[in-house]
Amino acid sequence: MSNFTPMYFEQSIVLLDTTESLSPTFGSFVMRGGLSISSTYESNNISTGSAVLRGGAAIQKNLNVGGTASVAGVTTITNSTQSTGVADGALVVNGGTGIAKDLFVGGNTTISGNLFVNGTTTSVNTTTINVTDNTLQLNSGPSGSRDAGIVIARFQSDNNLGNGDIVAATEPTAFTGAVSAAGASTVTFDTGSVTNNAYNTWWIKITSGTGINQVRQITSYDGSSKTATLSSAWATQPAAADTFALYNRNFVAQYYDESNDRFVLGYVADVTDIKTQLVYTDLLNTFAKGIFATNSTITNMAVTSFSAGNITIQSANFTDLSAGNATITNQTVGGSTITGSQVIGNNLTVTNDTVLHGEVTAGSIAVTGESILRLGVTAGSLNITGNTLLQGFVTAGALAVTGASVLRLGVTAGSLNVTGDSTLNGNITAGALNVTGASNLQLGVTAGSLNVTGQSTLNGAVTAGALDVTGASILQLGVTTGTILVTGGANINGTSVLDGAVTAGALA
Repeated sequence: MSNFTPMYFEQSIVLLDTTESLSPTFGSFVMRGGLSISSTYESNNISTGSAVLRGGAAIQKNLNVGGTASVAGVTTITNSTQSTGVADGALVVNGGTGIAKDLFVGGNTTISGNLFVNGTTTSVNTTTINVTDNTLQLNSGPSGSRDAGIVIARFQSDNNLGNGDIVAATEPTAFTGAVSAAGASTVTFDTGSVTNNAYNTWWIKITSGTGINQVRQITSYDGSSKTATLSSAWATQPAAADTFALYNRNFVAQYYDESNDRFVLGYVADVTDIKTQLVYTDLLNTFAKGIFATNSTITNMAVTSFSAGNITIQSANFTDLSAGNATITNQTVGGSTITGSQVIGNNLTVTNDTVLHGEVTAGSIAVTGESILRLGVTAGSLNITGNTLLQGFVTAGALAVTGASVLRLGVTAGSLNVTGDSTLNGNITAGALNVTGASNLQLGVTAGSLNVTGQSTLNGAVTAGALDVTGASILQLGVTTGTILVTGGANINGTSVLDGAVTAGALA
């Protein structure tokens, strides 16, 4: 206990000793008791205040600061106490914290309140992202309408080997051309868009020359000079006339197209924010087990196997189609099997080998290639080219057959033209019948005019207003006609009535 009374000084006390304090009991000024400073001067910087220490200060006990504490240097807290909540840990702040610079957290971070990120980009480089919320809301911040969705970046980097997903050999090219000139990190096209930045974010790959397979990304494009600035310098500058290819399927995107009110699955070249409208460069292939749609518009559909109980299709292309009951307004079918009654409202055009079963009624039927028509065929105009077999009644305003053909049962037509080897079985009624080439006509033939050229065999009754036969011919059974002209050798078997003049080289 001190035996001295307090000392009061009205002047400054200056200690000239410069001994460093290396322990609580050693230094130029050592106090056994407490230190009380009654001054109320504010400290505005490190050189002002009620107490100014030009050297370091070591405090082995608690430090309580009633006012504001400003630390100009680096503050290091060596305490390693783990934090399990807002009330414990090496540093506990009861109020808010404002951090003007970057923040790095070595351990886990738990936020009990809301998290607001107002920066330009939020990057999450974790392996797995778990979101407990069952709904994810997009496009809720900006004002005005815009497209919104999720995009997936495809791998691609600058390289000199032609590698990468976006520039792979299986990828379609968005644009190709030739090099006009090249700089250290630029390239000028011989032709291209005149719009500035038209190829921004696209990838270029050199496809010929000494710099072949170099891949770079276009960062800017000048439409007036057709010059693109690249993401890095060329390893080998391309020469004039070297060819290149541009690729733009940078991202796989699924997004809502606000202006067209539709959901898009496609490829997008540029997703740089802030972007009001996403523009797809190509659409995605979709593989799914089942798709249910109320109203669908399909521009191009390839179907491997299609089965439906009742379907109405206005316009479609099918490779293979099997349907029980179908109403089709306009279609092109490569190969189809149709069971049941069919109604075809307009023209029917059939190309390649075709089999039609049952009645066919049409305004116009054009058949090309080997074909078989069974049972009745009724048509205003029937054109058949190639080997053809017609079975059943055929009623046509005009029937033109080219190639080897077989017609069975009755044929009724205003005009019948047969070219090539032909066999006609059954009754044939025609206003005019012209047969060219070796032909066999069996059973009755009734015609206003019958012209046969070449070697011919006519079996059965033949009734014609005029019968002209040229070449070696055989007529069997009765022939009734107003005029018969036979040129060349002819054999007539059976009872014949010849009315009018008969002129022939030889009649046996």
